[in-house]
Amino acid sequence: MVLLNSGFVVTETTFGGTTAGASSGAPGGVGLHISKVVAFGQSSVASNSSGGLKLRYGTIAGTVETTRVLLPVPSSNTVVITLDDLRIDCNWFDLATEEAGAFGAFVFGK
Repeated sequence: MVLLNSGFVVTETTFGGTTAGASSGAPGGVGLHISKVVAFGQSSVASNSSGGLKLRYGTIAGTVETTRVLLPVPSSNTVVITLDDLRIDCNWFDLATEEAGAFGAFVFGK
């Protein structure tokens, strides 16, 4: 298992991912295997349902096939979560937040 990418952000943006379609054309049609994500964050807005930190990924460039909310919009306490044994096969991924605050993640796999 290796670190595929990581990032930290304090604004609403997309960060810490790969170029969409960068590994397309890989043997079997899938180039990345995400197995573990360690995410942390603290929102500076009131709790809501839009999701704090999201992992988005897909196999076709520019097409989001799945979005997983890693962290909800937490209270003023910092939340840390580890998701292990994920078995996500994709050609690209990114991390995104729609909330102001401090969010970060480490994405591991092969």
